[in-house]
Amino acid sequence: MENIETLFRPKTNKYAEILAKSEDNFQIELVKELNVDDENKINIFLSDNRDKISPNTLLVIKSLKKYFLYPKTLSFLARLNKEPIAFIIGIEIEKLDDKNLFQKEVNWGKGNTIYIFSHEINLKYSQRKYENILNKIALNWLSKKGYEYICGYEKKGRAEQIFPGCVIIKRVENWKDSGKIYEYFKFSL
Repeated sequence: MENIETLFRPKTNKYAEILAKSEDNFQIELVKELNVDDENKINIFLSDNRDKISPNTLLVIKSLKKYFLYPKTLSFLARLNKEPIAFIIGIEIEKLDDKNLFQKEVNWGKGNTIYIFSHEINLKYSQRKYENILNKIALNWLSKKGYEYICGYEKKGRAEQIFPGCVIIKRVENWKDSGKIYEYFKFSL
């Protein structure tokens, strides 16, 4: 039996730090390195969701390991029965390649804002509150690390579903030539 000090200490291995775990085999991890098995399983559920996912996530599919690369990116993975079912990939806005996109951001240079690059859930689990739990754990972890805001682009209406209380800053009518409307949002942690 574990003593009280080890019971609440995050469990860590080479690939991930377990941030939260429930008795029904659901857990949230901060991914340090994506292993091959998880990469394959995520690619399968993303391929199954292909018509529903964002253009940013289409980029992720091509090179998953590039985006699950701690500490450059902050990637959170939800598992159910040891299988990956959802993830969030974030990056400090100052570390982004397309700096022109964010230099007008009022928090540029402060190191307090995470851009949510990709946020996906396996559609089989989308009605079960796992996404909400993943969000709460990830956002709480970011807040404890000193981050104050998250921002990103989501399909019209989706940001408010994922992050209730977020502020929509602007709309993009034809996001990356997809023909879809996306909104740039900001959420205070």
